[in-house]
Amino acid sequence: MARIASMDNRPPSAEIDALIEFAEHARAPDPRMVRVLARSENGVEFLKYWTRILYQGDLPHRLKEIIRIYLSAAEGCAYCTSVRSTQGRNEGVSDELLLALDDIAGNPHLSDREKAALRFAKRLKSQTADDDEAFDDLKTQFSEEEIIELGLFCGTVIGAGGFAKTLRVTNWADVCELRPELVQLRKIGSEV
Repeated sequence: MARIASMDNRPPSAEIDALIEFAEHARAPDPRMVRVLARSENGVEFLKYWTRILYQGDLPHRLKEIIRIYLSAAEGCAYCTSVRSTQGRNEGVSDELLLALDDIAGNPHLSDREKAALRFAKRLKSQTADDDEAFDDLKTQFSEEEIIELGLFCGTVIGAGGFAKTLRVTNWADVCELRPELVQLRKIGSEV
């Protein structure tokens, strides 16, 4: 059961209605989470930031969607791991790609850029990214501006994902009942 209820009986707000409508179409952020976070002014501001950083910027959405799901699995957040954006699905973020994320180097569905970004995300999550090797690896695939966006995006996913997990909007048992193949993604969390 969710620890904070969604805002069902709220005064009308064009801004919140637009965020919910976008979420219902885009599927990420998930409309359930939008309805919870929109209870707070800062939650609304975060949702606007999250939508911008996920769908806009120098880095392609596909790369950010893969990283978002990878880090969510590493965090053990069933909710975030199960959420798939409509755009990501259209860009080839498939279950086959995701279920092979435990082998970044050998994953045939990933580009070299995506592999480099995932290596960095893994290091950032395990707090081993603070060395020249990590940045030398990134600089083979990304500009400095893209590295800044990647770092901020990963940090947002790690922090906000950790909080989202505590809200218990859903849990692994419910997610895996609906999509049993996701059990394999759960093991990523034990590796990072």
